[in-house]
Amino acid sequence: MTHADDADGRPAPEPGGSLPGSAALDALLRGTADPEQPSGVLHVVREYPPVIYGGLARHVEHLARAQQDAGHAVSVVTAAEDVTDPTRRVPATTATRRGITVHRVRRAMPRTPWTDLPRAAAELGAALVAGGLAAAATARPDVVHGHDWTAFPAARAVADAVGVPLVMTVHATEHGRRAGHVGEEQDGGVPATIHRIEQASAHAADAVIVCSEAMRTEVVDVLGGDPDRVHVVRNAVHAPAWRCGPGAVRAARRHWTHAPDQLAPPPGELLVAAAGRIEWEKGFSTLVRAIPGLREAVGTVHVVVAGRGSETPRLEALAGDLGVRDCLELPGWLSRRDLAALYAAADAVVVPSRYEPSGLVAREAQAAGASVVVTGTGGLAETVRDGETGILIGVGDVHALRDAVLRLLADPVRSRAMGQAAAAGVRSWTWADAAAATEVVYRDVSAVRERGRARTEHLVG
Repeated sequence: MTHADDADGRPAPEPGGSLPGSAALDALLRGTADPEQPSGVLHVVREYPPVIYGGLARHVEHLARAQQDAGHAVSVVTAAEDVTDPTRRVPATTATRRGITVHRVRRAMPRTPWTDLPRAAAELGAALVAGGLAAAATARPDVVHGHDWTAFPAARAVADAVGVPLVMTVHATEHGRRAGHVGEEQDGGVPATIHRIEQASAHAADAVIVCSEAMRTEVVDVLGGDPDRVHVVRNAVHAPAWRCGPGAVRAARRHWTHAPDQLAPPPGELLVAAAGRIEWEKGFSTLVRAIPGLREAVGTVHVVVAGRGSETPRLEALAGDLGVRDCLELPGWLSRRDLAALYAAADAVVVPSRYEPSGLVAREAQAAGASVVVTGTGGLAETVRDGETGILIGVGDVHALRDAVLRLLADPVRSRAMGQAAAAGVRSWTWADAAAATEVVYRDVSAVRERGRARTEHLVG
């Protein structure tokens, strides 16, 4: 087990910097790691359930479970802190649950606040390296799999130390989140720093995995990734977890429409749901701007945006300026069970993103049987077939969003049919499928590395 306090005084490495020494590294170099322990996959990621901020943690959790179910030895190294909630206490422990060993590591003291993102991330990287080496000394992995820029420097350091391939999943880019504004003059150069780390990850990894064709194009064109080493493995959804019984759906409808306790939800009211990190790129302001038009057409409107983020105050202020603050609820993060019930109870689930590499929220809503309205950007355009499994609208198009929701409300039979078709589509691609596709990437990079080693030995000989 690696404790952050054990690492006090260690310098936080810069991306690509030198590897901090450790007993775990010595064990690896001496070959004294336990030979009886089966090898497998080591995931390096900043968040892992129960610490969840957006889709990254859920993605790694379900992928790791599917890999373990397929017979792989899976370990995860992650932060023992919630970067979005400094008051939350997350123990620095090593524990095995459902066959997956999770090492939670804490940054050394004194810790930089996450408002200084690059430095705090570098401190976390040092802790992840120490935890990764300790994990690898116990169970040497065949591959190190890093997730996004915060994990890349540590994942590369561990992979290099152990001598195994590095696979990086790029879940999103700073360039995409900021609509291309990653110059040195932006926000003190922080976006530029993140962009450089993302570029380095695309170049250094033996393979890069992305969740959509749109994201593959972005990694190749924006980060300069080698097209032959960038692979698309679509996100899956554990569909059974998103299904709710009729009683739970009725209860959710009553709760979010503030109806009295009764057998049936009140008629003639519109309930719209949305969820995710409340940040600029998620486009929730487009949904709020559509509320006046929806209220004019329907009368009583309830819009629930589940999540949290830095744009929450602006969203509240916008609703107030439009005179619809009473129509908007911002409950923060909901449990999966409550979110699934909300999706199923809503007349429409809206995903109004300006930038969306994956479309995971839309797929989760579809798994719940919801009718979705999404912007035709990134992975969302690959998730929804317009008019068949949902409705596509343009980014920022307030009127189109309003009209799409009203179309679903006016034709419940068609809306239900789209929801059923979408749910069937979600069930057709599982996390077992995603794990199998990921395994193909692992095998390819391992084979390439072995061929290179054989050529080197031949030349030396």
